[in-house]
Amino acid sequence: MHRIPWWKTWEFMGLLNMIVWGETGCSAVMSAQVRQQADRTLAFGQLYAMPESYIGRTVILGGYILHIWNVPGMTFLDVLQRPLDAQDQPILAQQSAGRFIVRCDQYLDPLTYPAGSTVTVAGRVLGTYTDTAGERDTVYPLLACVEIYLWPQATLSEVYPPVWLWWEWDPWYWGPEVWRLPHHHRRHRPHPHHHRR
Repeated sequence: MHRIPWWKTWEFMGLLNMIVWGETGCSAVMSAQVRQQADRTLAFGQLYAMPESYIGRTVILGGYILHIWNVPGMTFLDVLQRPLDAQDQPILAQQSAGRFIVRCDQYLDPLTYPAGSTVTVAGRVLGTYTDTAGERDTVYPLLACVEIYLWPQATLSEVYPPVWLWWEWDPWYWGPEVWRLPHHHRRHRPHPHHHRR
């Protein structure tokens, strides 16, 4: 059996990553029209402190879903905010400035948008939403959803090379099953969902 040198394997993987990032990382997920309408000068900290002062403004925010619930004719998302990069993707490694609530005037399936999913939302500021579930009432900014983008979840194959590439060069390889994860530990990537109202 002919084995591929390990340095060629990693060289190929690096080239593949460059191609993928070049194809997917150059454009923002929100439409050009929404990006033009959005107030990019409004910091989330300002909106969080005084939501009612910015009613009617369109903003683009992102983070990961803490909770989703449906009522007749609409869906609410409770999102923990994270700063966005140039492509409007939430930077999960950075600190959150708080939570915000999104009201979508359509049904969003909780199985498609489960807790922990990463989203970017373009929305119009409606004012505040009061959460009465805790020991005291908490007020959060409330947005009317204009566009929402569900980011694909990373898979093990996107973080590490495929299993067969490891044992092509690894001197400590003992067999294919050594590095293979049990089926219930594997994560599958859903297709991205992009909804516009």
